[in-house]
Amino acid sequence: MKRSRVRRKLRENVEEHHHIREAVFERDDWTCQIARLTDTPCAFGLSVHHLKKASQGGKYEESNLTTACIYHNDYIEDHPAWAKANGLVR
Repeated sequence: MKRSRVRRKLRENVEEHHHIREAVFERDDWTCQIARLTDTPCAFGLSVHHLKKASQGGKYEESNLTTACIYHNDYIEDHPAWAKANGLVR
């Protein structure tokens, strides 16, 4: 594949991911969805959390993403049994 086509494809993927990320934030009212399940406050800004990780075949699409602050995204990684019980991991 020519370098210009590779760059164009990468740019399209970045733009698509940005659009999907913004749609997830809008859907979730720009609010961490994990905070409502814990008694810990949010911190460090918002990110998207994959319900099913890409390494396990999860897609970067709205149905597989939820809004989480960076603190709670890490919380999910540190507490996998809790995350699975609360539907935050597939």
